[in-house]
Amino acid sequence: MLWRLRLQAAYPGLALRVVATDSDAELLERARVGCYESSSLKELPADLRAAAFEPRNGNFCVKRELRNDIEFLPQDLREKMPEGPFDLVLLRNVVATYYAPDVQREVISRIARRMQPGAALVLGTHETLLEGIEAFAAWPGARAIYRKSSK
Repeated sequence: MLWRLRLQAAYPGLALRVVATDSDAELLERARVGCYESSSLKELPADLRAAAFEPRNGNFCVKRELRNDIEFLPQDLREKMPEGPFDLVLLRNVVATYYAPDVQREVISRIARRMQPGAALVLGTHETLLEGIEAFAAWPGARAIYRKSSK
């Protein structure tokens, strides 16, 4: 949404591909519909809310043209994940919170293989990568953001 509304015109040669995955079909469908209570959007600037959302049944829903470019895949990262390559992976409040350490290492390793060197991996603000995961280094000055090494 932000890409299309604020940045795409400044970078016309840059392509953006968004892939959203979840193992919970109900949550994935909720994301696909893209409707939120106004309290969920309270920190979004008014001009972006007006440009990207339309009121529907007491909620604010992402306009269809902004949702069309997102690929929604029912996948459990422990079993399957998109191929990539990716420059940015948002992995908030999943792997580093709910998976056992050995599963975390395996999933993060598989994700790392799908990421470009220098790409960013973003975890939840209270999450950290396990020690010994060498594919990533902490992003200087950022919390819960890691840069993919060139290895």
